Amino acid sequence: MYRLQHALPTAIMLAVLFVATACDSGTSPEQLSNTTDPTVITFAGSETSVSERDTTVTVTVEVQNPGDSEVSAELLYAAGASSATIDDFNIDDAAAVNDDETAYVLSTITFPAGAEDGAQQSFTYTLTDDQDEPEAEVGVFALQKVTGALVGGQTFRVNIAAEGTVRLFEADFSDETLDPFTTYSVATMGTASEWEINDPSQSDIAPLAEANAFESPQAANDWLITPALNLEGFDGATLNFVNAKNFDDGGIEQGLLVKVSTDYTGSGNPEDATWTEVTEQGTYSTGGYEEVASGDVDLGDFVGNAEVYVAFQYISSGTGPGTTELWRVDNVAVDAEE
Repeated sequence: MYRLQHALPTAIMLAVLFVATACDSGTSPEQLSNTTDPTVITFAGSETSVSERDTTVTVTVEVQNPGDSEVSAELLYAAGASSATIDDFNIDDAAAVNDDETAYVLSTITFPAGAEDGAQQSFTYTLTDDQDEPEAEVGVFALQKVTGALVGGQTFRVNIAAEGTVRLFEADFSDETLDPFTTYSVATMGTASEWEINDPSQSDIAPLAEANAFESPQAANDWLITPALNLEGFDGATLNFVNAKNFDDGGIEQGLLVKVSTDYTGSGNPEDATWTEVTEQGTYSTGGYEEVASGDVDLGDFVGNAEVYVAFQYISSGTGPGTTELWRVDNVAVDAEE
């Protein structure tokens, strides 16, 4: 329901079909599919979100499980599936693959035989837009003429935010890791109390981040912290997230706190830094694993700072097993206004 995902629109699917049918697909790698661990060439990630404030876009291609044969492919800009033009990416010397200019060859990628597993090649383009009233746009990159490997991710999508809104950070834990968050446990508690990934069947947005000190007789104090966010040059910023709760801790009023710091170093004990609590601005679940949207949490007081950290602090009273709350967090997003 709240998952921050982008399904491939019809235009992108048509572009992929175009690449496979209207362009020379090179030597077929189908015979590799019968091997236990076939060689795969793929984009490193499926999409990225940027804005007109971002000066560059980096597209990375990697090879997985390379063998004794060279792997090659052409990197395309799928103009027919993109609302952003190729000129928006300031790409020079691109060659159109047909008269309709629905796709452009940007570069030939080659991984030599015996390349290191996970070897990558990155291509960086400058993002520009000369429209007087730019809107949200999408640029799509694809691979063609693949030889010596199967194709993994077929496209890489660049989501360009509309003028005035910049998505600085988002995380939905769909890769089943807490990255890019960092965690820190201030207190010594049972293993069940630290932030971890959970995939509960009753959740509409799982996988998600969860903290639960049910099995710990000691007070919990666990932190889930974003990377540094640059709020310089913006007029405002807001935080949004989804949260869920179950059980009640009679010793505390609220087991999930939201805090912001401009002097945290990015590692180590967060209690060595100064934090401003903004918990009261959000809306929270009252129990029963109900998943609730927080609404806009105003981060305007922190605009102008180059390093801003947002933390979810999970606490319990430590009055004994069974008196703690379980809290879940997902779909965390920070948007800034120009």
